[in-house]
Parts: sequence; structure tokens; C-alpha cells
Amino acid sequence: MNCLNYFARWNFLAVAVLFALATFGLPSSAMGQDTAKSMLQLAGKTAKQARSKKGEERAKVYREALVAYSKVVDNWPDALKEKARAFVETGRLHRKLKETPQALTAFEAALATPGQARAHVMALESMASLHRKQKNLKGVRETYERLIRDCAGEDRSCAKAKLSLASLARRAHQWNESDRLAKSVLDDTPQLWRENVDAGNAIVSGLIKRREWRKALDSLKAQDEFLRSRFESTETWAKVQKAMAKMSARRTLTPVTESD
Repeated sequence: MNCLNYFARWNFLAVAVLFALATFGLPSSAMGQDTAKSMLQLAGKTAKQARSKKGEERAKVYREALVAYSKVVDNWPDALKEKARAFVETGRLHRKLKETPQALTAFEAALATPGQARAHVMALESMASLHRKQKNLKGVRETYERLIRDCAGEDRSCAKAKLSLASLARRAHQWNESDRLAKSVLDDTPQLWRENVDAGNAIVSGLIKRREWRKALDSLKAQDEFLRSRFESTETWAKVQKAMAKMSARRTLTPVTESD
């Protein structure tokens, strides 16, 4: 009986363990089955732990995440999607650590990974943001131009890059270039309502900066009519109307009377 009880208990425990494994699984590292995807996720989770920390403790967590991202690159060189994303996140962490050269090197490595359009756009957006923070307008402009050339399939990112370049053009009083870029957004991405509103706002804003008040008023009315004709019959119309009401050009022109 004792022997039977022993085997009965052993069988019960074995079934319980198998049930637990089937239900919860083991960490991939415990089973020796790490993948590029699981390591990428681990690195991301590690980086998130820095949110509750400051100073050297935060930097230490970022360093730990960087090690995990490097493992993705080193251990799975053929996992191009995960590899490219690891480069992007590596660059972002180096930026947070104020290590600009390393950040740019990582972003360029992401761009050199073939066939990863989304990662390429993410890298270029991060590069542009880094250049902007450093007040390197030449770098910002060149990066956005590069993004526009390479943004196939990433319509929203491309439209935003054009709008950013249009803003830079207005700052440089390059009115024709600003208008060209804004109109390109309207022509090339009719499905993106928010970017369409921003493009209309950019066109009117150019006239305001030139103090061409009458033309600006007429242009605002034209943009309103255009946006209405494009989106009034869509389910996004309510959102479009709210965005139109908040256009900076509209707020500027509100006090302008017919006599102006």
C-alpha cells in the first residue's frame, strides 16, 4: 500500500507540473529557447523599468537594456525585423544617455538593414528629433528629405515629414517651397484627415507670415470648402471639424474684419 500511495502521489505531482507548464509555460531562458523576438521584448521590458528611477540608477537600467538589444543583433543576425528594431531602440537609449554619436550610429545601422521600411522610418524620425533638439536645422532638413525619399508604404510618416519641411521653409521665407510641400500632402494622401487639415493650415499660415491678410482670408475659406468636400461624407467629419476649428491660422485671422 505504501508503494501504491507513493506512485499515486508521484503521478499526481507529475500531472500537476505538466498542467502548470501547459497553462503558464516556462520562461524562454529556462527552456533554452530564446528567440530574437523574446529577447527584443525582454530588452523593452528592461528599459521600461527605468521610468521609476533617476540619475545613475536610470542609466544603469538603460545599460542593461542595451546589452539585451545587442544580443538580438549578435545572436540572430538573420532576424532582420527584430534586428532593425533593436538598432532603433539602441539609438533611442543612447540618446537618453546623451550619447549622440552612438545614437546616430545605431540609427544608421537600422537604415542599413534591408527591407525594413517601418524601422527605417522610425530611425529617421528619431534622427530628425535628435537634430532638432541640437538645433541642427540642416540635419533636420536632410533627414526629413531622406525620409520622404524612403517612406514607401508609410504615408502618415511621409506626410508629417513634408509638413515639418514646410514649416522649416516658412521660417526661411521660402514660400513657394512651403506651399509645394503642403499641397503635396493634400494631393498624395487624401485619406489622412488630420494631415490634410494641417496642410491647409500651413498654406494659410504662409500668407499670414507675408501679411497678405486678404489672400489669407480667401485661402482659409477655400481650405474650409475643400476639406468639407473631401471629408463631409466620411465618418471622420466630426473630428475634422474640431481640428479645423483649432487651426492656428483661423485663430490668427478671427479678429481680421472685412475692412482689413
